[in-house]
Amino acid sequence: RILGSHTITSPARGTAEPEMRALYILLTMNNDGGMEVLKYASNLYQKRRDIYESRPVQLALQIFKATKDYNYARYFSLLRSPSTPYLFACIMFKQVEQMRKVAMRIMSKTYGAKRKDTGESVYDIYPLKLLVR
Repeated sequence: RILGSHTITSPARGTAEPEMRALYILLTMNNDGGMEVLKYASNLYQKRRDIYESRPVQLALQIFKATKDYNYARYFSLLRSPSTPYLFACIMFKQVEQMRKVAMRIMSKTYGAKRKDTGESVYDIYPLKLLVR
């Protein structure tokens, strides 16, 4: 079976190797605090540059980066993107709860700051309709 737009000279022609490597990256994101993915990507870059530069591997690395940077907006943008394969999105659901907690923590610090001495809100009440917009 031929997936993607691999050329005839590509060593991955006729295989799903880029997709399988990307799935491996997504499934091992939490191993050793992400070090396994970094080592794997480095090795892939050095030995199989064509696979490393493939669209599925690059997408998996973007998802990994968004997760490790606690960039919840980018993470959910990638999750909702029509270009994200269904299987990738299924694997991403492992991290959804964690990323929601990150988003709530960041938003509560940003919009819910209080004075240490009095405990009153630093900001005026923020209208919910502006936050949801």
